[in-house]
This record gives sequence, C-alpha cells and structure tokens, in this order.
Amino acid sequence: MRRTRPLSAAIVALTIVGVACGGAAAPTATPTARPAAPAPAATATRAPAQPTPTSTAQVLTPPTVAPTPTAAAKRQQVGTFTYLQTDFVDNNFDPAQYRSSNAVQYMDHLYDSVVEPNLDYRLVGGIGETWTISADGRAWTFKVRKGVKAHDGSEITSADLANAYLRYIKADYRTHSGAQLRGVFDKVETPDPSTVIYRFKAPFPQTLVDLAKYPGAGPGRIYPKSFLPYKDGNDRDEAQAAFKKPVGTGPFKLTRHVFEEVMEFEAVPEHYREAARIKRLVLRVIPDLTTQFAALKAGEADMMVASDLGTLTEALRRPDIKTFSVKGAGGTTCNFYGQDTSRYEKHPFQDIRVRRAMNYAVNKEELIKTLNAGFGEPTAQYPFSPIAIGYDPDLRPFPYDPAMAKKLLAEAGYATGFETDFRTTVNGKTIGEAMQRYFADVGIKLNIRILDAATLGSEPPKHARKEITIPPGLTGCGLSTFISRPDMSSLASVYAHSGERGTYGAVNNPDIDKYLELQEVESDPQKRHELMREVNRAMYNNAVYLWMVQAERVFIARDRVLEWQRIKGHAYPVHFEGLVVKP
Repeated sequence: MRRTRPLSAAIVALTIVGVACGGAAAPTATPTARPAAPAPAATATRAPAQPTPTSTAQVLTPPTVAPTPTAAAKRQQVGTFTYLQTDFVDNNFDPAQYRSSNAVQYMDHLYDSVVEPNLDYRLVGGIGETWTISADGRAWTFKVRKGVKAHDGSEITSADLANAYLRYIKADYRTHSGAQLRGVFDKVETPDPSTVIYRFKAPFPQTLVDLAKYPGAGPGRIYPKSFLPYKDGNDRDEAQAAFKKPVGTGPFKLTRHVFEEVMEFEAVPEHYREAARIKRLVLRVIPDLTTQFAALKAGEADMMVASDLGTLTEALRRPDIKTFSVKGAGGTTCNFYGQDTSRYEKHPFQDIRVRRAMNYAVNKEELIKTLNAGFGEPTAQYPFSPIAIGYDPDLRPFPYDPAMAKKLLAEAGYATGFETDFRTTVNGKTIGEAMQRYFADVGIKLNIRILDAATLGSEPPKHARKEITIPPGLTGCGLSTFISRPDMSSLASVYAHSGERGTYGAVNNPDIDKYLELQEVESDPQKRHELMREVNRAMYNNAVYLWMVQAERVFIARDRVLEWQRIKGHAYPVHFEGLVVKP
C-alpha cells in the first residue's frame, strides 16, 4: 500500500455524493511533496499477492433518530466560482429519471434529500429530520423537518416526499434501482403533513441508501409535488418541459443552462442545512483536459480534476495552484460484457480462465506510478472500497504475471489471443492505451472506442433477460468507474444481479444473485455485512471484473480558493456550499 501525504494525490473519476450536515471543516490545502515512486511489481506467483489493507469496512448501524444539523444563519454571499468538467452526461434535472452517477455533479447543488451524508460520510437527518423503523423492518417512518423551503418559496411537506418516491419507481423510467424498488415496494402513506411512511412487502434495510444523496440514488431528492405531480402512465413530455427550469430544495438554484456547455446557479440566501458562502456557481464544459488546465492557469476557471499525470505533476510544482484530495474515493475497474451466456453468443469472456488471464496481464503497480503519480494500490474488489460493508481485506489483488496470463489463455483455447473492444469516454483514453500494451503482450488485441458520455450511457441492456444492447467487450475503466460509499448493496444489485434489477447486466452468477437477495431482506447490520462479503467473494472467485487500481481523486484549484469542506471518501465535485473563495 502506498500512503499519501496530506494533500497531493492521484487520479480517479467516479464516486459518491453527499452534502455535509455537521462535522468539522476540512483543512485548507497546501502544496506538498510528491510521494516516493512505487516499488517494482512483486515476483509473479499463482496466488494473488496479499496487500496491506488500508482499513476494514465499518458495519453501519443506522440510527433510528437522526441528529439534527445546526441551523445555518443567513450568510453574506460573495463571488463567482467556476468549475470545469468534460461533460454533463445526460443534461437531465429530473430525479425520477436519474440514471448516471456522474449527474450528481449538478443534481446535488439543486436538490436536498430525505437523509444526507455528513463530512464523515454518516447518514444524518436531511429533509427527513428523524426516522423510526418498524420491528419487522417493513415500515420506515420519517418526520419532515419544519421550515424547509423549495426554490419557489413553498414549504416542503410529506406529500412532496411521497410524490418524489412514486415518480422515481415508475416503470417508464430505467433508473438505477427502480426495478428493485418496484419489486419490494408496497405503498407510501402521508397521515399528516409532517409524517411520511414508506411501506415494503419485506424488510428493506437499503431504504436509507435509496433516500440519501448518493450517486445513482434518486427517490430521496425532493422537489415540490405542485411542480410535477405523480400520475399513472408516461409523463416524459411533461417532465421534459417542466425540468428545463427545475425547482429544487438544495443550496443552489439553476439560472441558466446551455446543453453540454454551461450551467449557472445562484445560491439561495437561506438554507435549513447550510447556506453557501459563494453567490454564483458556474459549471463549464471543456471536453479536452489540456484546454481545461490552460483555462485554469489563465484564471478563467477556479477548479478541475487533475486526471492525467502531466497536469498533476505541473500543478504540484506551481505555487499558485492548490490541491484537494479525497482518499479512498474510488478506483478503476472494467466490466466484461459478453460473459453472460444467456445474453450473448459465444465469447472469450465466458471462460473464467480468460477473465483471470486478463487480470494477470495488467501491471497495476506500473499504472499507479505512471498514471496516478505513485498514489494508490492494486485492488480486486468492486464495487467495494475499504469504507463499504462487504469489504474483505483477505481478497488479494492479482499480481502482474503475463506468463500466467498466456498459460490460462492457452488452456482456454486462445493461445493466439483474440480481439475485443474497449468502450470508454475521453477520461479512459490514457488507461485504455496502457491496457492495449499489456494485452498485446499476451496476444489480445484491444480496440479503443472513445465515445461521449451520453452515447456511452445510452446503451444499457434492456430489462428483458434475453435482450442486450451493450456490445461485448470491456466497458468502464475510466479513471475511475469505482463508486465508493458505505453501503453499496443497491448498486451491487444494479451491476451484478442477473435479473431485471441488473440494469447493466454484465454478470450472471447464481451465487451472487443468492447473496444479494438474502442481504436485501436482512435487517441485522452485521449479518448484512457478512452476506455482502459473500457477494464480494463470489465476484472475486469468478473473476467477474477486470480489477485494477484503488486510488485517490485530486482536484486542483487556483489559490483564490481558500477552503473546501470535503466529504470523507467522496470524490465528486459537490458540497460547493462549503467553499470559501477570495472575492
């Protein structure tokens, strides 16, 4: 394991989301020295080498009564802050159609949720101030916080929470967890304006996760029912029109949006949780990372992600640029599309020896050194990070062993290799080129297909078991596709369950299905942790992913950024209400 110094870091791209509801402010960033280069890769062995775990997963026991965040006084709000990103993914502001985890980069500014992650990544009361769970685990009762105002000035009530949930689970929308929720959801009740009760057909311990401000979680993001009420049948046309000018509950309201160019927000003057210190927030799209860095150096923007080695190295040398890092925020892992025999014709990925061979073929230590500036460690767990229930420190990453890779390929009947595609966005280009070299050394030809995020995300498999629209090949692998949060159970179902809930269905394994289904109705936190470990072990034993790097995410900023409160283990550009900048 490579330990980072307090502030500079590595490169990573996708992770969790949340807005602080208490907790201490993160320290102001200062330049630090670069870490020592990683040691050479270990001598190849048949068994993956044992890393030193950074930590063990916490077994999270949700409180039945959430702590109340301190009410924020009205603040003086000054200045404009501009953040650069490569794209806006789907440019969609409707929480009921929230599909891409990347959309948290703007959704979190607009909407608050029923429960919120604090700076320590613990779930505390948000719009739902307190909650209780029935003895059988089938009913979750929330008390709505008094005085929460939407951007149109209306006060939020239980009817708004119920409406948001009902719209999210509509069958018309292929959302991350909609199919799973439809299978277990019974009804939602609003006995009075301050009480909402979510009822399920069986114990459903993932309720807090779904109602939180997490990537991929939409039913807990709240807007007024009067803005767009639930109705039976398709409401896409109404939603498309209404959400051009969304009305949310977050610390910022949208004032301008130009498709795939810019989003402009204005801070609301008062917010029950935390009023922003900045007055205006600008999210600007510049697809090319070199052009992004040039704009930052020229003073045309304030912050970006350092997602290539050259940018990070130069940023660490410049006294006018600060670094803000998030440890354990994510990593790099690829999906083997084609391994599911019920969805694909014969494909090399259907042989476990091929999947293992490709894991042996990647020099993870070299990737950490050449792409992540020496920060990070190899991983063999997805979608589990050290902060997640189900994390298992005994699962050892595959070492770099091209000889073993060739041997396994020959045993599988691919002694001369094969050809496959790697579908990714521009963020995955550098790592794709590295994988091309590693796989070429063992006889596999990898074709890189660079797609925009909207195109890449427009080909999810349909829910029907025999239908598939993602072509076979590697998908994901951007720096990074590893979403880190304390409870990954909902997303594990999305990515690894073989049934309808498996929206991204690259995997079809009966053991994984069994343990995912058991943990869904297990209310005891320790037992859920053990069941999720079994999911993790089944993924590992069947080599269902191409695992690579557990790293950090580094944001670089102009020195006018004085402070940014960051959430532990959360690598998305959110919680900008916690920014302090020079006017």
